Amino acid sequence: MVVAQHERTSLVYFAAVTAFLLLLFPALISADLASRIEDLTQARTKIVWAKGVTSTYESDVYSSSYALMGYDTREGFPREIVSGPVSCANPWITPDGARVIYNDWPDTTVYIVDWSGENKQELLKGFALSVWEDPSTGQQWVYASDVPYGTVVRRYLINAPDEGELVWNKSKVSIRFRVSADGTRGGGEFPWPQAGVVTLPNGDFEAYGSGCNSMIAPDNSYRFFHLMGGHRKILMYDDGGENSRAITIDEAPGLDGQGAWIPKWSSDVRFLTVAGPHNNPEKLHDIYLGRFDEDFNSVDSWVQVTSTPDTFDCYAYAWLAPGSPLSINPPYLDFSLDENATGNTVGAVRVTCDSSAIDSLKVFSSAPWLTVSATGPSCSWKITNKVDPSDLLSGLYSATVTIEGLGLMPQTYVVGLRIAGPSELHSVVVSPARGVLRQGDSLQFLARGMDQFGDYSPLDVQWEVSGGGTISSEGHFVSAGDTGSFFVTAEALSRPSLIDTARLSIYEGLSVSAPRDGETYTVGDTLRVKWRNHVPGLQGVAIEMSPWSGRKWVLLNDEGAITPADTGSWGNYQWVISDSLYDFEHDTIVSTITEQGKIRVRNYDKNAPGSAVSEGVFSIVAGSGSYVENRQQPPDMISAKIVYRNGNLLVDAGHGRRASRIALYDCRGKLLATAHSKRFFSTASFSAPGIYLIVISNGGSDLVRRITLHP
Repeated sequence: MVVAQHERTSLVYFAAVTAFLLLLFPALISADLASRIEDLTQARTKIVWAKGVTSTYESDVYSSSYALMGYDTREGFPREIVSGPVSCANPWITPDGARVIYNDWPDTTVYIVDWSGENKQELLKGFALSVWEDPSTGQQWVYASDVPYGTVVRRYLINAPDEGELVWNKSKVSIRFRVSADGTRGGGEFPWPQAGVVTLPNGDFEAYGSGCNSMIAPDNSYRFFHLMGGHRKILMYDDGGENSRAITIDEAPGLDGQGAWIPKWSSDVRFLTVAGPHNNPEKLHDIYLGRFDEDFNSVDSWVQVTSTPDTFDCYAYAWLAPGSPLSINPPYLDFSLDENATGNTVGAVRVTCDSSAIDSLKVFSSAPWLTVSATGPSCSWKITNKVDPSDLLSGLYSATVTIEGLGLMPQTYVVGLRIAGPSELHSVVVSPARGVLRQGDSLQFLARGMDQFGDYSPLDVQWEVSGGGTISSEGHFVSAGDTGSFFVTAEALSRPSLIDTARLSIYEGLSVSAPRDGETYTVGDTLRVKWRNHVPGLQGVAIEMSPWSGRKWVLLNDEGAITPADTGSWGNYQWVISDSLYDFEHDTIVSTITEQGKIRVRNYDKNAPGSAVSEGVFSIVAGSGSYVENRQQPPDMISAKIVYRNGNLLVDAGHGRRASRIALYDCRGKLLATAHSKRFFSTASFSAPGIYLIVISNGGSDLVRRITLHP
């Protein structure tokens, strides 16, 4: 019995220890994962991805078959941010690391949710393509297309997404789209499989190659990659599509050369995520985090993030906490040498970091005449800057020094150099650098001389133009009627090697073909405004009407800009004629009843070129129930008293001559209420918000009052 009791005690103890270890083992594994990730990234790291929770899997996770998952190295365990089954395509972590943005593909809806899974809410309609933080303001944006693989990309403030800004509408765009750190370029497929880079907003597209899963780097290097056909390599390009090279992305243990899918740059340019293996149907995807080498020629290290052989994990994105800031003292260096290029050629800056020790620094100079080196221990480093002026002439020079290190925020400082000497003509500067004008117009160009120190220098030039018109010896260009792109060149007579060139664009402009001269319309008719556009880069138009033959213009389309995306209105806008328009600029009501009507279609950006006016004049006559505002007000009628109370509009026609008629209209000319030969009347249950007109008639004259009822 004693032995049996001992055996039972041992078994109970063994079972308890085993249970404890089973509970502890996943935590140990997860803690080890956090350590391995931070050893790789040298930063707190968050990763978000889609996890399959049904038997339906797709590489782009477009169905409602997934759960939204997240892993934070400071939490040390995976969390379910949004429970499945849901659609959570193309997830992104906001630039501050606090929230996740993802797409419900079937409903074409963008959602945002806290990292904790709380406060899930609809952000906007569309498909979120990427996130971006404005480096100058710190504002966070989401870039979204109208639909997956859509034709229009707009960006929205994450904290105020009501108004979108047009980014791209010149072609279809795939669901792979990202923006450089400065926001001036976007990378993706325009459309698939044309992979390349566009200038933003709505600039030119430069094709780099053919492929899918394209992405531009999250810094300002403008590197770009796209996936190659076998899904084993990406093709990496430097800025401008230069230096293309293939980089293998499926050599991580577990991928084992079996292909990878959705390579996605993290918030840090050195790191990317992939899912795989892609080419092994017997093994479902896991998530991997990789690090590019310093030259972006290979992926030199990997960490496997998930290891769930029975679960399909895909579409990951990694966010790295920004590194510790550096302090640079002084923030710039200036060297000044005499005419013989002699003087002090060595200077130093001190680099410190308050939050942690600096294990290593790498410094890079942007100019061959400046060499830099970094020395120092712990939290304070010295960067030595040495100028070599042996190949330099007198003048001004500038270079930047870039400082990098693991766990640090990259920073730069400027080094300036001045070598004294007599003033000499150094360059020619033509302004404007780009001229845009319509056929038959003229434009004045100016040329200035600059010396090697950036000061003005006397200059005589010879002007030439490559076509499109003629240019005088004083730089006055006159169009000859040709359209297209041409070049204006100014050449220094004293030094013919010094030239500057301006680009000249001559366009046909906008042309309005309807309404036509002599046409007559009645209030309530539909007037079609037809135009053709030949203005390069025109993104939207405003349509204006003038009852006074063009002496004053009033906005006709209340909705504002009409863009090429408005397929039902672009080039053929339909206006249901009202007998008045609200002039927002002067806060007045303008009657449209006229015999001198004109329509103007102009660039919505008033400071940009593009404007056209309809030929001749047209007429608008009053319809049934319409009124004419622009009559002389009777001198003996005092202003009416108007009171709105409890849904009733009360009008006292005044204490002078009795009113023969009081009428209430909406702003489109519809008669709402009327009274005859009364000084006082009310309209029952009248409460709709908007702008209304009260017309008080007396002896053939009218008094018109405008009122606004607010919601």
